[in-house]
Amino acid sequence: MEELRKQRLSLHFLTLNVKSNWEARSVMNWKVGFCQGVLRTLDLEKGARLLSSMGCDAIELWSFHPTVMPYVIGKKNPSEISSIMKRYNLSYSVHAPFHDLNIAGLNDRIRKESLLETLEALHLAANIDAELLVLHPGKRTTIEVPDEVYLERSIEAVKRVCQKAEELGLKMRIGLENMDSKRTHFANTPKCLLSILEGVNSPNLGITFDVAHANTCMDPVEFLKQVADKVVHVHLSDNTGPTSASFHMPLGTGNVNLVDIFKELANGGYEGMLIVEGGGENPKDFIERSLKVIKSAIKEAGLT
Repeated sequence: MEELRKQRLSLHFLTLNVKSNWEARSVMNWKVGFCQGVLRTLDLEKGARLLSSMGCDAIELWSFHPTVMPYVIGKKNPSEISSIMKRYNLSYSVHAPFHDLNIAGLNDRIRKESLLETLEALHLAANIDAELLVLHPGKRTTIEVPDEVYLERSIEAVKRVCQKAEELGLKMRIGLENMDSKRTHFANTPKCLLSILEGVNSPNLGITFDVAHANTCMDPVEFLKQVADKVVHVHLSDNTGPTSASFHMPLGTGNVNLVDIFKELANGGYEGMLIVEGGGENPKDFIERSLKVIKSAIKEAGLT
């Protein structure tokens, strides 16, 4: 463990633990980490060890990832996850499932099942003392139905999740994620996200600001300015806008201006995680390249 501590200290500049500089701006340290998808098929222990050895502070667990599902359905004890994360000194969030699900959909049975699986993710996050649960707001079933219908159903479902969190006495935040510009997505503007937050009206609820998603809809800096005081979590990746072949490209390969994003986050007093999404065949190489881009953007923004 002593050797691990020395490795983390030697990679201090990559973790952005620039305490004196952040204190001067009344901004807490940002915890830099990666989503579980970046780690591909690595199990939790190996993934946590890799991130920690490279100077990372955080990981975003996917409740639907094959290595996490056994803890969701009761085949493994969730306390094992907490122990692993503590062993490697990692903060952690949990991303609720969304594949084949739709909490705002028109089919009541699918919508009910979607909510049940979301609540399972909430319980997992609670059982492992996660700092935050990331939640998608749902999507359109068809463009022939007015968005007001989806908005109302999304508010109803998100309110249920927040109420359950309050019933459990959780301090954990819930971060509603802004979506990309695909036709199936209605919750991809500041106005819509803020409408859901207003409709739910829960102290637990904030916004997971996905930089790349925003970049497919409008200038992400302008998006951020409209929601900055509600942001509780941040997802980082890159793309070239709405016509990009992939909406989650490696940092530095698209046209997202991380420098201005970081300036706006700092100006808004953001305190939380920066979770990198995307990935490649070699997790170690991807993590190393991503950290270099983040470090360079932080330096150019004048925040070190």
